[in-house]
Amino acid sequence: MTIACPQCGATAEARTDTRFHGCAFCGSSFMVERGVGIAEYHLDHERDDRVAWSAVASTLERDGAGQAVERTGCEYLVAPFWLSRPESGGNRLVPALRHPWLQGPLPGLPGGDLLFVPSGDDFILPDIPADEALGEGADRGGTSLSLVYLPLYLLSFRLAGHDCRALVSAVDRRVALLTPLPARSESVPFRHAALVAGFAITLTASGLAVKSHFLRAAVFAAVLAVAWPVCTALLRRGE
Repeated sequence: MTIACPQCGATAEARTDTRFHGCAFCGSSFMVERGVGIAEYHLDHERDDRVAWSAVASTLERDGAGQAVERTGCEYLVAPFWLSRPESGGNRLVPALRHPWLQGPLPGLPGGDLLFVPSGDDFILPDIPADEALGEGADRGGTSLSLVYLPLYLLSFRLAGHDCRALVSAVDRRVALLTPLPARSESVPFRHAALVAGFAITLTASGLAVKSHFLRAAVFAAVLAVAWPVCTALLRRGE
């Protein structure tokens, strides 16, 4: 089968029983989809699980989840994605692999240089055809189609007794939370509760000690005038 090289445009002879087809002019390798040569790219990255956990910790802190995180799993996956770029601008990135972690929100295409996949590499083959993944967008004229392998971290952890999952882009450390975070429980600090209780006890004791309604009202007013500003100042000081 004769096709055009997606890198230089030269005519190349492709054998359909192999994944990689080489161009004799520019030396690049590519794959064939629907009789069209499709360039394969990847982003260079060295695995470092600490980077992924740090990105998740920053995201949780930003979202107000201050509870301790119990790490339960970290998987590194270089997943294939179909990348379509219409002439009108923009791009569309969709998974080319049937994987349960790739069914929810995705971090998106990271910045960085897209490198041609070298011949003989062992990246995971896509199992979702471009037509199925992109739908109508795969058949529109003027659309550039390529296959991009993105390095991802698949993290599992427990937060406040709940199992959570997060997808981290290895290149730019963007995080996509695949499960909603547990609701944050609000508790009243002991200092605040003690001051409010003391204020209430003072009012109650004053009311029981004074029998006259007129004097009781005067005592309540005096307690409010003195104790309320003091309690407010102490509460603000403890924040």
